[in-house]
Amino acid sequence: MPVVLHPDPQWPDDDDPEDFHEALAGQMKRHGDTAHSLHRAVKSQGGLTDRKTLSEWRRGMKSPQTPASLKVIDLIELRYRLAPGRLRGKLRSHRATKGQAPTGVGPAEARRLAWHLPDDFRRRSAKERAEILDWVRTRILTGGTAYSLYHSKAARHRFAFRFDDASVPTREGRQTGSANLAAPPQLQAEMRSLIQFKSATLTDLGFQRSGVWGPETAAQRGEHLALLFGALAARTDGEVKGAGAVPEDLSLALLVCPPVWDWYIRGEASSPVGSRRCSCWRRP
Repeated sequence: MPVVLHPDPQWPDDDDPEDFHEALAGQMKRHGDTAHSLHRAVKSQGGLTDRKTLSEWRRGMKSPQTPASLKVIDLIELRYRLAPGRLRGKLRSHRATKGQAPTGVGPAEARRLAWHLPDDFRRRSAKERAEILDWVRTRILTGGTAYSLYHSKAARHRFAFRFDDASVPTREGRQTGSANLAAPPQLQAEMRSLIQFKSATLTDLGFQRSGVWGPETAAQRGEHLALLFGALAARTDGEVKGAGAVPEDLSLALLVCPPVWDWYIRGEASSPVGSRRCSCWRRP
């Protein structure tokens, strides 16, 4: 069947949810689109995506994070005759756009640059890209801003645990902890089981999971957990201002305790965990 570029809406545009996936799902339903029909229309206009991705956006399982996916959002807005930025403006601002760094930039620098390069960086002229890259590197990453000073200071005080188990992958060029920060055996065993469960092609009989981790994702999750548990074990009176937990008492079971996440995310020593009024990590 021929592709209809601008389907007529089936009812007035009276609802505008704040969440991106709810807004996208509402507009698709309002215009009689399925993931299949929307994919055909977007593809016909040069959009690079697949039907499964559109379905995951609609259900809130994923969100656009690359320049190509942001272009797809622009095409969807054009298809539904929405104001420019109607859907794109609902994307969470704390997500960095992936795939922006120029060729030749290492993975570590690329992750830092992703937060500061414009969405249309790759579409700009070579001169503009060079000017933007130089400005970000000199003014933000290595300059005297509060961000760069914080990053420089934090890098001098390593606190992340190190997982020596070969089954817990690490990204190339990344160091998860110094020699005296090896994770306790019990936590190493729990991490090994978690990585194996999330990375296996098929789960064991009777178990279910949401998604499968590839090597890069597994390494990233390992780094994040190494930082979290390292912060919990760091001294309360040290540079890191940790929680002072006993390393041997740490467990993945702590991740179900709201006070632990509250302390870690907010970074406040006055929270229940930081002030040691919480016994979440202490084994009975």
